[in-house]
Amino acid sequence: MSSKAKVLVVNAALASDVGAALNALDAQIVHASIEGDCLIRELTAGGLALIVLDLRASGHDGAALARRVRAAVHADQPPIVLIVSPQGTTADAVAAFEVGGVEVLSGPLSAEVLKRRIGLYLELHRRNEELSQLRDEAAAERALLTAVLDTIEDAIVACDADGVLTVFNRASRQLHGLPEQPIPAQEWAEHYSLYGPDGVTLLPTEQIPLLRAFRGEQVRNVEMVVSHKTGEQRVLSASGRPLLDAEGTIRGAVVSMHDVTALHQAEASREAAIRQHIVHEQSEVAAAAARESTERFSLLLNSSAEGIYGMAPDSTCIFLNTTGAKMLGYAPEELVGRPLHDVIHHHRADGSHYPQSECQIGKASRAGAFLRVDDEVFWHKNGSAVPVSYSVNPMVVGGRNAGSVITFTDVTQRRKAEEALRLSNERAQLATDAAGLGLFTWELASDSVTWHNDRPYEIFGLSKKAPPLNAERFIAEFVHPDDAPAFASAWSATLEQSAPFFFQGRIHRLPEREIRWVELAGQIQASPEGEPLRVVGTAADVTQSKLADEAVRASEERLRHLANTIPNLAWMADAEGWISWYNERWYAYTGTTPSEMEGWGWQKVHDPATLPEVLIRWKESIATGRAFEMTFPLRGADGEYRPFFTLVAPLRDATGKIVHWFGTNTDVSPLKKAEAELREADRRKDEFLAMLAHELRNPLAPIRNAAEILRRHQGSDERVAKASEIIARQVTHMSGLLNDLLDVSRVTRGVISLDKERVDMAVAIANAVEQVRPLIEAKGHRLSLENCQLGTYVFASPLRLTQVIANLLDNAAKYSPPHSAITIDVTRSSDNVVVSVSDAGIGISADLLPRVFEPFSQAQRGADRSQGGLGLGLAVVKGLIDLHGGSVTAHSDGAGHGSRFQVSLPAYDDAPVPAGGVLAPSMAAARSDRLRVLVVDDNVDAAESLALMLHSAEHRVACVFSATEAIKAIEAASFDVAVLDIGLPDMDGYQLAAHIRSVSSTWPVLIALSGYGQREDRAAALAAGFVQHLVKPVDPQALLQALSDCVGLGDEGQAAH
Repeated sequence: MSSKAKVLVVNAALASDVGAALNALDAQIVHASIEGDCLIRELTAGGLALIVLDLRASGHDGAALARRVRAAVHADQPPIVLIVSPQGTTADAVAAFEVGGVEVLSGPLSAEVLKRRIGLYLELHRRNEELSQLRDEAAAERALLTAVLDTIEDAIVACDADGVLTVFNRASRQLHGLPEQPIPAQEWAEHYSLYGPDGVTLLPTEQIPLLRAFRGEQVRNVEMVVSHKTGEQRVLSASGRPLLDAEGTIRGAVVSMHDVTALHQAEASREAAIRQHIVHEQSEVAAAAARESTERFSLLLNSSAEGIYGMAPDSTCIFLNTTGAKMLGYAPEELVGRPLHDVIHHHRADGSHYPQSECQIGKASRAGAFLRVDDEVFWHKNGSAVPVSYSVNPMVVGGRNAGSVITFTDVTQRRKAEEALRLSNERAQLATDAAGLGLFTWELASDSVTWHNDRPYEIFGLSKKAPPLNAERFIAEFVHPDDAPAFASAWSATLEQSAPFFFQGRIHRLPEREIRWVELAGQIQASPEGEPLRVVGTAADVTQSKLADEAVRASEERLRHLANTIPNLAWMADAEGWISWYNERWYAYTGTTPSEMEGWGWQKVHDPATLPEVLIRWKESIATGRAFEMTFPLRGADGEYRPFFTLVAPLRDATGKIVHWFGTNTDVSPLKKAEAELREADRRKDEFLAMLAHELRNPLAPIRNAAEILRRHQGSDERVAKASEIIARQVTHMSGLLNDLLDVSRVTRGVISLDKERVDMAVAIANAVEQVRPLIEAKGHRLSLENCQLGTYVFASPLRLTQVIANLLDNAAKYSPPHSAITIDVTRSSDNVVVSVSDAGIGISADLLPRVFEPFSQAQRGADRSQGGLGLGLAVVKGLIDLHGGSVTAHSDGAGHGSRFQVSLPAYDDAPVPAGGVLAPSMAAARSDRLRVLVVDDNVDAAESLALMLHSAEHRVACVFSATEAIKAIEAASFDVAVLDIGLPDMDGYQLAAHIRSVSSTWPVLIALSGYGQREDRAAALAAGFVQHLVKPVDPQALLQALSDCVGLGDEGQAAH
């Protein structure tokens, strides 16, 4: 009994309609939740027939879950996936297809509907497993047949229905020494060196035995010569017949070739011996009549291929030709005059003594009688036995016995040929037994069958004591009534036309009359006069093969029916890429016909712009056996092109050989449209965030300036001082939030750039610690630095690397309770530098951990939101590390168990250390020189507050609110420094700077103020003539330092100008 199919049900309760449907089916059901470990465990365990994903109550995205399932399942044939979705979206359908799924069910569903659909897929799985098993058995039988054929000494070749060579056994390969190749018939003779009986004339194509059999001819004992690639020639006797199916259609042909070279050689020698013997007798008569011809007789005698010697009535040797002497190892003169029996015939083949009185040659010679012996031995001079056949011919002179002439032939080669033939017959018998073939002879004269091995008794269920069968009884007792006419027709054709006998049909096997499929094949054996005597043939039980063929046919039919029900375009090609079938949806979409699309006709519905790449990648898949995946447009019946995602997978047999390709084309135009709309919405969102952050900077500038004024003029009022500190702190905090927001926007849009150089990781960590130290000290945390020695380098932006570490430290400080431990650890491998920031804070929950680096993702906060922030810091960290070619990971054992973040960057040791070693401070201490400063900003509050702050620093300040006013002010008065807002409405800061430099010979030093702080913004400012570029809201100390740096630059600038 087969085991139950295993069904994995994800997120479906037993009480639900899915559970009810599954409980009604005979299947092993396993439930799993999307969030738990059970899902991954069951997916990786394998053995699944079906996965049911119930997404209706989970709120999960079907596409994401389907990809998760696909990533976890590792199998040559992944299970079918059925998705039960609340809405049945296109994404769910695509996801189902990506993991091998075939359907997405949505909307209200009854248990009965689910039962039928799930039952259908379970039945499909069962049928597929049965088909796979049958194919494996068929492959094993073919392998066995191949092994059997290789044990047969006779050469066997066969071709298929296209006339292409498909079978070569070992003996056939040894004949010509060439590898197997599917060569067309017209090239057989030349390629395999096939000649006529003369061994010289190339065999005409129409006379090749296999081709004759393929054309329906019964070929028997046709002689031909095959030349090995080394030049050695062998004489073959070929017999063959066509291979017919049940309807009598030729499906190929088979020929067996027996090596008769040795027999030919033996026959040729024998014929030559007879001819020489006749010549010898004639010469002997002539010698008796005229002794003067002795010399000619001796010459003729020595030219014989047989050994010949003459024996006198007293058994002494009269003469011996050179051939005979050579066979026996003597010179003729060594034997003439000696009794030959004592020299060459003294022992029998078994080594026993052979008395002269029992010698058959002596007896025949004395009696003057003729004698022929085929199986005796003469003895060589070296003591070895020489197998011979000989004849004794009496010599009569003047009516009296003058002795005898003995001709003999060395039959060693003939015996070897006979032994080889015997072994070949034995191997053929073993092969038929191993192949399960029954051997029979049907005597035509007596109309009776003789079985030659045990297999026919097993096939037909016969008792060995049963009387012989005749044709009438065989048809009546065994042949199925529906197949009896076919048997009678085949038998009649054999008797009347001497055609090969072939029948494939059903029989009733005794004693239960079980129906089995058999195949009977035979050949007519005729008398020398050509009269048919008997049919010699084989019987085989082909039931399993027929059932397998039927199962394959039914399975293919079901597959095609199923392919016509899916919403995709589908098609099937052979191993070489020739497409022979499309489903109905293909023709409906393309508006084409089968004759147009067959083979490679599909190219006419492809976009010419993408067709070359499609062809290259498709041919590469055919050559390598790898699956084909690509999205390209296909033309519909309306003439419009739509994008289709195309997936083509190879279908392999049990040996791994590709037999078919199955492809599907999925219309992804709705998905492409949705993706484009999503990208546009994302782009607008990023632009909005960037603009929002920029606009929010403007009100911060006057606030910061006002706070600085308050600080400078606070006197002894502690409340004013406190308010000033709060305003400054909150402005700094808000500026940090805006910087994070801008950084996330820049990273996601790919517009951020890095000024990378060789950076000592210890220096970057020290800078980051200094930035976060106030927060760490305020909360009483204990900071530990481990392995943070100088000399560990990476290739990075110093500013951005410090920002990354500072963000991680800031998170650790914010999300840890007071007086907690925070650790920074640096480790170095051969390829990477890893910085770990660990804390004992609130930790990260399991559901948040996979999303911790996504923008706006934060841990659960209290009602007071005491930690602050927008949840952007870690998103900025990941974006910056990705740009550096590194990685960042988060680890936590859950809420309340702290967290650890690890940043990994490629180690960098090869670049030379920059000269100077230690950088000196870039700015001198602020100077107290009073400067004439012009402030230009269209934001009146920002301009006036900045002017007040500069005035409080004892600078002389003028304030205007447009570019036009700035030009007038510079024309009317002289200024040391002009602080210009880049975003002026009537003329931007760059244009204003250019105008000032073009119209004034004593133009002031220019400092730029902007809400944008990217590298390209600074570069643009410097190119326009600004000596400093400050980002709003400007740090008052930074601006005062910039003014201090400008002391004396005005004159230098004018001189340079």
